[in-house]
Amino acid sequence: MQPYNFGAPDETEWYVNKIVGHHWKGRNIEFLVKWNLGDSTWEPLLDCNELEALDNYLMLNDVKNWWDLPKRVMVMSSK
Repeated sequence: MQPYNFGAPDETEWYVNKIVGHHWKGRNIEFLVKWNLGDSTWEPLLDCNELEALDNYLMLNDVKNWWDLPKRVMVMSSK
C-alpha cells in the first residue's frame, strides 16, 4: 500500500485499501477509493494511476486499461 498525503497536519497515515467503484465526468474518470481508516472518497485518475489497487480493480472488471471501463457509475461490493 502507498501512503496518501491529504495535507493533514497530524501524524495519521492514510493508505489505499482498495478501489471499489468508478464514474465518468465527461471524458474524465474518478475512482471510489476505500481508505485503511474506513473512509471512502472519489479520487481522480491522476491520484490513482500508479496504485496497485487500480490494477486490481481493472482485473476485477476484466479490462486492461481504465479507458475500457463502462461509462456508467459502478460501485462494487466493499466486502
